[in-house]
Amino acid sequence: MNSISLCISTYNRVDDLTRLISSALMQVPKVPIIVYDDASSDATAEIVRTQFPTVSVIAGKNNVGLIAARNICIREASTPFVIILDDDAFFTSPKTVQQTLDDFSSERIGAVAVPFTENGVLMQGETAGPSIGLARSFIGAAHAVRRDAVLACGGLRESYGFYCEESDLAIRFLAAGLVVRHGSADPVTHCPNADRKPLLRRQLRWRSEFRFKYCHTPALLLLPVLGSHLALLVFRCSQFGGLAATLKLGYSTWRDVIKSRHERKGVGFRTYFLWRRLSESPRLTLGDIDDVPAVRRALEGSDSFAVQ
Repeated sequence: MNSISLCISTYNRVDDLTRLISSALMQVPKVPIIVYDDASSDATAEIVRTQFPTVSVIAGKNNVGLIAARNICIREASTPFVIILDDDAFFTSPKTVQQTLDDFSSERIGAVAVPFTENGVLMQGETAGPSIGLARSFIGAAHAVRRDAVLACGGLRESYGFYCEESDLAIRFLAAGLVVRHGSADPVTHCPNADRKPLLRRQLRWRSEFRFKYCHTPALLLLPVLGSHLALLVFRCSQFGGLAATLKLGYSTWRDVIKSRHERKGVGFRTYFLWRRLSESPRLTLGDIDDVPAVRRALEGSDSFAVQ
C-alpha cells in the first residue's frame, strides 16, 4: 500500500506539467499521482488522460485558484502523506519521493520543506547533520505534508489568494505541537515563469503578510505589529507603485481583512515567540525542542486546534 501521493495543481501549462509527470513516473517505488486541472483552456485534462492513463485527473469547471486547488488534491488523496510540487517543477532523481517520506521520521513532523533548485540556487536544503533541522515554514513550490494534520486544521486558508498560506499552515501546526523540518531528499528543479510581475508580487506579498499578522499575532501585540507593517508600507511606497497605489493597497487590504475577521485566532505567546525563534540562527533542531522544557510545553499544548 502506498504511503505518499504526488499532488499537482495546474493551469494552462500543459508542457511544464507533462515534463513533471514524466519525471514523477520514474520515481522508485511508484507513487500515485493526482492532477487538478484548474479549468485550463489548453486541453490539459484531455492531454494528461491520453498520455498518462495511470494518472488521476480532476478537471475543474471553474478556476478556483492555486490554494483551493491544492486543498482539493489533498482531500482527494488517500495516503497518509502528500508531496506537492508546482507544475513548473520536476524531479531529477528517482529517489526524491521515498527520501521525502523517510523525512517524516517523527510524529511531531507535520510538513517537510522539500529541497529544490531555482536558477541554480539550492532552496530549503539546510541540514543539521544527523539532527532534524527545523524550519519556520516552507515554500509552496516543493513541500510535503501529513494529510490528516492538514485536514484537522481545515486545510490551507484560501483567503490568502497568493503568498503566506504556507506560513499560515505552519504556525497552526506549531500551535498544535507539530513542526516543519528541512528536507534531506535529492532536490527537485523549479523553473518559474519568466514573467513574474515584480510590482504585483510585492503588493500581493505585503497584503498576505498583513493578513497573516492579523490572524495570528497575540492580542496584546496586535496593534503595534499591524502598525509597524502599515508604517513600512508608507515608508517604502516607491516600491509599491507610488503613494496613491500604496494608500489604495493599504485601504483595500484592511477592508478585505475586516470582512474575514472571523479567521482571526491569535496564537499563544509561547507559540508566537517560538515561531519567531525558528527564523533565527543557529537553527533549532527537533532535539533542541525536546531538550528545552518551556519549548516542549509549548509544543505539547494546543493554542489553536487539536490534531487527533
